[in-house]
Amino acid sequence: MLAYHACATTVADGSSVGTKIDHTTVADGSSVGTNSLLLHDYSFVKHSDPWLTSPNAAALTRFAHRNMAQAELSLSGERGGFTNYDGSDDVTQFDAGVEAFFRYNKRTVFFGSIAYDNFSGRHMAGSAFIHPDRKPFDLVEDSLTNQGTKHRDTYHLAGACATTVADGFSVGMKIDYTAANYAKYKDLRHQNKLMDLQLSAGLTYTVADGFSIGANYLYHRNTESITFGTYGTSDKVYKTLVAYANFTGHVEQFGQEGYTDKSREMPLVTNYNGGGAQAMVKLSQVTIFADYAYSHGRGYYGRKSPYTITYTDHHTDLHNLHAQVAYAPSPATRHRLDFSMDYEQLENNANTYRELQNASSATYYEYYTPVKTADKQWTNYQLAYTLDLGIHEALPTWTIRTTVYRFDRQQTAYGFPYYRRQHLRYTEGKAEVCRNILTDKGVWTVSLHGSFQKGNGSPCDDLTFQTPSDKQTAPASMEAYLLREYQYLTAAQFALGGSVKYAFVFPGTSLKTYAAISLTHRKANETTDFSNGRNHTRAAVAIGCAF
Repeated sequence: MLAYHACATTVADGSSVGTKIDHTTVADGSSVGTNSLLLHDYSFVKHSDPWLTSPNAAALTRFAHRNMAQAELSLSGERGGFTNYDGSDDVTQFDAGVEAFFRYNKRTVFFGSIAYDNFSGRHMAGSAFIHPDRKPFDLVEDSLTNQGTKHRDTYHLAGACATTVADGFSVGMKIDYTAANYAKYKDLRHQNKLMDLQLSAGLTYTVADGFSIGANYLYHRNTESITFGTYGTSDKVYKTLVAYANFTGHVEQFGQEGYTDKSREMPLVTNYNGGGAQAMVKLSQVTIFADYAYSHGRGYYGRKSPYTITYTDHHTDLHNLHAQVAYAPSPATRHRLDFSMDYEQLENNANTYRELQNASSATYYEYYTPVKTADKQWTNYQLAYTLDLGIHEALPTWTIRTTVYRFDRQQTAYGFPYYRRQHLRYTEGKAEVCRNILTDKGVWTVSLHGSFQKGNGSPCDDLTFQTPSDKQTAPASMEAYLLREYQYLTAAQFALGGSVKYAFVFPGTSLKTYAAISLTHRKANETTDFSNGRNHTRAAVAIGCAF
């Protein structure tokens, strides 16, 4: 039996963050002292207060635990053909990262993280973008026979600082920077360079005991540049589908011009400006938190210069909402209900232009009214319930979590007088149980999870605004990828998995060292002629330490 004596740790507004214990006795009678590293779970502490994971860096001053950090190395492999059109049936990935919370003094808190991942996937084609999910358009290989190995290196760096400048009033700033290199090693080859920068500044204010508010500003710039090429010389013709949406658009041949111009590095750029507001109310044993954010983005594909072509312009609006209700009837038990929603509406326009020459015979471009090529809308919801039982300092004995996730996407591609419409939805239910077993030498963590997903909708509806003339032809389409993505998102499918982790204090150090293994298997209950299989399995091993 585990016995403990607990007391709450409070912050400025009177709310509780975690618990402290004076003494813990394990089953064999040995003791684990008050400051034992084994009783501090980094993830549990990080998510014990929703302010700590909000986009408002000023809320870092609420951090009420001792300084903590976690470093991890992991190696994972994936096998199986049940993937999306841009996925791989044979993946090897290595990840390394470290992050930390550090209280410099009673007024100032720092947060920092650095991470690296190395991805290698075989038999890949599909999109040329790193993550094509919410792009204004897609660049898709117009062939199923040019599959090859793709490799990606991703570097992530984040840092934040917050300080209390007056009683109950804090300010903070955060920078989040990601850089990535991505390449395909078979013709038609592409090399990508990604830069994603987020800067935010915010403030929080404790209005009264148990009532806090906050606000923050966010600037976000995302740039992904692509260079297309081939190895050596070849007479083979390579074509790319410029997919406005739903895998329809126009096809262009690889060469000296167009979206896949081999003589230029072509950037897709989006700049966002936005802000958010937060509020928290604590009523006895109940805490209510809400966080809303809005941002507006504008961007383009090509080069912003009179002497180069800007092929498209796009604009987007994003809304994000997160609400949490937490109930702690005792220091050893916590209930948490989280609701989140994100909504995005994007419009993409293709520029029309004419090539001209000035008096010096230099080529420049004159632009006319753009043509709308796509409307896209995403609406996602998630409702999650988490129950932590038998909390000992910052380590729950049991964690039970259930989640319902709803995905809704509407897209329309235009090529007058034709247009293609799609509306896909799916719902996923997931349950997870985690058990921490404290022994005289360390902590075993065993978790099991399962999920079921089912969607609906049709692959597409091809329509017209008016009857086409004899000289008009329907836009090009890639039916194989259209049906493959449709099956991946909407097919009835289930996943089962589990993990085992063992943590111990490394002899002669103050490091909580751990090793973990995990396995997840996903299976679709149906298939199509264009799918590569019904199964996908991921296995991973990890080692790390917390201090």
